Amino acid sequence: MSVGIQDFKPGDSRFTNGVKPFAAASVEVNRTSRGLQFGTRYYFNTIENGGYWSTDSKKGQVKFAGSWEENALMLAEANIRSNAIETGLGYIDQVRAATGANLPVTVGTGLSLTQALEELRSERRVALALRGLAFYDARRWNITAKASAGGGRANANVIVPNSMIGATPAGGWTLLPCFMEYNYLDYFDVPVTEFSYNVPAPGGPAIAN
Repeated sequence: MSVGIQDFKPGDSRFTNGVKPFAAASVEVNRTSRGLQFGTRYYFNTIENGGYWSTDSKKGQVKFAGSWEENALMLAEANIRSNAIETGLGYIDQVRAATGANLPVTVGTGLSLTQALEELRSERRVALALRGLAFYDARRWNITAKASAGGGRANANVIVPNSMIGATPAGGWTLLPCFMEYNYLDYFDVPVTEFSYNVPAPGGPAIAN
């Protein structure tokens, strides 16, 4: 999923309304076959059914460009990193209120710089899901770097295929806390990474240098 389930705060209504669990037999594990894939226990509840993000029949609004939420969270980050922590947290609280999170405010709770940045990181993952920003956030926050350079993510809960001994849960999977070392390029190598899956028609122009 484009939103990290672990990034929701307890009691976030966007999770309650917008994300639903698969039945055990329907858990998605290694669906795409393009290299090593992990699975998820959850899917987006549609807007028609009271969800927050997705739509199956072109109802509701699915943002695809700049938005008020993104601008507010950029202001939050600028203020927090400038040591105006309370001002920055105020923007995070505004976004959560506007998107129906129903979470307690963070202003006035005495958060440190590290704690405030964690609130920002998790809120960007939730409020800006499906906006095409997660990769760029991870890159500038050094998450995509090698673990030896401080990158990666510890204790990431993932569904690992073929890791279950026994018959349950259905599908042969189990939930494991993993360290995810991404070590990605600092850019999307397109279309080279897709070349083997989308070979040009004979006589077409070259797509790779």
